[in-house]
Amino acid sequence: MTGNQVGSSPAVANGKVYFVSEDGHMYVLSTSGALQWTAATFHADSSSPAVANGVVYVGDNQTVDAYNAGGCGAATCSPLWTGPVTGAFFASPVVANGMLYQGETSNGKFMEAYKLP
Repeated sequence: MTGNQVGSSPAVANGKVYFVSEDGHMYVLSTSGALQWTAATFHADSSSPAVANGVVYVGDNQTVDAYNAGGCGAATCSPLWTGPVTGAFFASPVVANGMLYQGETSNGKFMEAYKLP
């Protein structure tokens, strides 16, 4: 299905499986295995997606991207929003208490934090 290996853990929520491939795409399957939709990511990813409140978040090396977890009504979806990460990411995004946290390495900074709407 993917053009390369999957180097991270999937997220499972509401009957869907979300994962990223080193081919530069996020894939969303139904739990029965049918492809629901995809999204292009910056490049080869090793970050696991996080799903919270109907949104799936993916660390994308230079950004963290937010997608409607239910899809966009098309085969390929674009992010709802993208936040900058000033250095290379090294961890999966985490959602807690209305905040999104993305680990990174750059300029002595170790984390980006975004207040979610």
